[in-house]
Amino acid sequence: MSKKKTVPTEEHHIKFFDALIENDGKMAAAAEAAGMSKSNAGNTMKRYREYWNERVETSLSMLGLKAVGVMGEALEKGTEVTKLNLDASQQVLDRMGVTKRERVEVTVESEHGLFILPRKDIDRDNEKA
Repeated sequence: MSKKKTVPTEEHHIKFFDALIENDGKMAAAAEAAGMSKSNAGNTMKRYREYWNERVETSLSMLGLKAVGVMGEALEKGTEVTKLNLDASQQVLDRMGVTKRERVEVTVESEHGLFILPRKDIDRDNEKA
């Protein structure tokens, strides 16, 4: 049986998560903006962990668009972009799984065919037929 995702429905919880993004993840500031206590904010984070993770992934995706824009601007328009901006853009894209690809070409010359051995961690003597 799959666990149903919990989504906040109470207004102060929704305000808390919106404020958390606006305040760069500072829980105390977000709790104050939503009219919550710090302990209630901590409990809210635990209760809606999956919801929060989705919000973070969405924010990361939006940053990914900005990162691509920074790199594209540097390439197309020839504008000066600081090394810090390029490094930050690369970090965002790396976290999103967008990385440079390397190709490796392997050539094997052999007089004999290829023989694949079983994994070494399997104990063949105690294996049941």
